[in-house]
Amino acid sequence: MSILSEHKKHFRLLIAACIFALGILTLPASAVCAGEFLVYSQESKCPDGTPSRKIMIASMSDDGVTTRGILSKEGYRYLSPTIAPSGKMVAYSRGSSGKALGIFLQRLDHLGNADGDVVPVTPMNATAIHPRFSGDSTMIAYSTDEVDSTNSADPADPTNPAGPANPAKPTAQNTRRIAIKNVKKAEEHGIALTSAPVQYIPSEFPAFEPTLNFDGSQLVYAVAGVGGRYHLVHVDLTTNTQTRLATRGVSATMPAFSRDGEIIAYTYKEGSNWHIALLDLATGESSPATSGPSQNQGPAWTSDGSLIYTAALDGDFNIHLISASSLHDGTLASELLFDGEGRISYPSVGGNMEHAFP
Repeated sequence: MSILSEHKKHFRLLIAACIFALGILTLPASAVCAGEFLVYSQESKCPDGTPSRKIMIASMSDDGVTTRGILSKEGYRYLSPTIAPSGKMVAYSRGSSGKALGIFLQRLDHLGNADGDVVPVTPMNATAIHPRFSGDSTMIAYSTDEVDSTNSADPADPTNPAGPANPAKPTAQNTRRIAIKNVKKAEEHGIALTSAPVQYIPSEFPAFEPTLNFDGSQLVYAVAGVGGRYHLVHVDLTTNTQTRLATRGVSATMPAFSRDGEIIAYTYKEGSNWHIALLDLATGESSPATSGPSQNQGPAWTSDGSLIYTAALDGDFNIHLISASSLHDGTLASELLFDGEGRISYPSVGGNMEHAFP
């Protein structure tokens, strides 16, 4: 896989400048992901022994994987990170004792700077988790319990700052919905992201883990339904039409759009195990991508159509990969990308796209 040389130079400068460094580790890797970045959340501990979580970034090259901690501040928990497919921004949930989890955004070339360069996306009086970028890196979706405000967007034009109040209100059964903001439009209009127009997606039950297609016109998210079982819902944002997707197993969650928008990878439960399945949106058919005794969760796509996910067995957490060619020919051969060294979750890949955030 090719990549512009300045991306490699950019990452080396990032590592040199990073003041949140928690140690570097280089591991073998498949060349299939060479040139891309991967972020994930890893369990850690504060100096006083209090459990916490930090965000790690991995640079993948033909020579292996170099991992390094990039976001870790005492007293804070960093969760559900996502990297823009352009490779230029990282979004994540951050919270601390007595403070709700909120969504924050940071550009990769600002990681070595002070907290003043951390951009809040959501208001401080609400809880927000599971941020995900659209494939073109211009929009961000997340799960939140925030209430409607004067910056609610016009459902017909979620980028319109003057749009009327969105009719999607919390219900008695549900106070958590999916929200969508246009990062690029807010920047162009000089609007702070906390005040940027919001499009809320109505849901009868609590909604989590959104994923957007390339241009942000299609959304899939997980719903916590009756009995604690999750199912997936597809939303055509051009018509506001919602459709429940037929999935495998007794529970389905953690959806991820493929880069071409044709396939949804998701995590499903079968018996006592969690596995990854692939859902063809055109046919509605699902097929398993993983099997075996390990707990496989959190699928993410690379730019060439390979699949990355977390595999846990006997307390050992690793990042595995199924190449695009193996997915295509049906062999589904899984290979170890690298050992996560601790409890890890929510891998996200970016940095090797033709369409970069301007």
